[in-house]
Amino acid sequence: MKTSKLHPIAFAGIISISSSATAATSIRVSIQTTGPVGIAPGIAGFSNGSFDIFDPGSAASAALENLAETGSPAGFMPSSGGAVLGPGVGPGSPPIFAPGASGSAVFEVADGDNMFHFASMLLPSNDWFIGNGDGFDVSSLLGASNGSSLFFDFTTVWDAGTELEDFDFSPGNPLIGIMNPGGGAADFGTDQGGVVTALSDSDPFGAFANADLGFDSTQFDFTGEPIARVTLEVIPEPSTSLLAGLSILLGLSRRRRH
Repeated sequence: MKTSKLHPIAFAGIISISSSATAATSIRVSIQTTGPVGIAPGIAGFSNGSFDIFDPGSAASAALENLAETGSPAGFMPSSGGAVLGPGVGPGSPPIFAPGASGSAVFEVADGDNMFHFASMLLPSNDWFIGNGDGFDVSSLLGASNGSSLFFDFTTVWDAGTELEDFDFSPGNPLIGIMNPGGGAADFGTDQGGVVTALSDSDPFGAFANADLGFDSTQFDFTGEPIARVTLEVIPEPSTSLLAGLSILLGLSRRRRH
């Protein structure tokens, strides 16, 4: 049986409400990179547990290979409000999460969709990613009061096992001061034919081909340092906010009449 590789950090203000609650909960999902590397825009969403991103020790799916090698989330979509989550919206927004960057999106989560999913390519790498295979149980947020929240860190980096590590084909090299020697083309590296495994090396980039490119790879350690943090917060439903606004306008109108 697989277990979630997400590490709960804290829970704040989780309050249940009566069974008369609406069938959906508005949840703002925020992602922030907390380590020395970046990540690509990722897939995020909620499901009833039937959605699966990966299985440790098994070969990556075609969709996971595409995400881990190119950063593209095409092929993945959780059932409840699944979406691509990036660091910004609109023209001029950053294309990736650089170290310290953040982004958020609001999801309307159905009552039965209590499992949260996220996956994103690690930059730079050939086929490394962060994510949770089984989903993270957020049942305590569904139907909870506004402001209820929880957050947790992604501390495990996964190797999809689909492409050999080579800085010639490693998108995101400029994030660590390396200009792409071969253009940094994604999905053009040497096939590896491996399985999904967790990285545990304290010098993960030291084994890359073309690693001697003038930077100290030992400054990167994936053996416990958080890569990114996700925060989920219950917010007022749009319909509720609209009704509140209409009530205020109606009250003001009545005052003017008197």
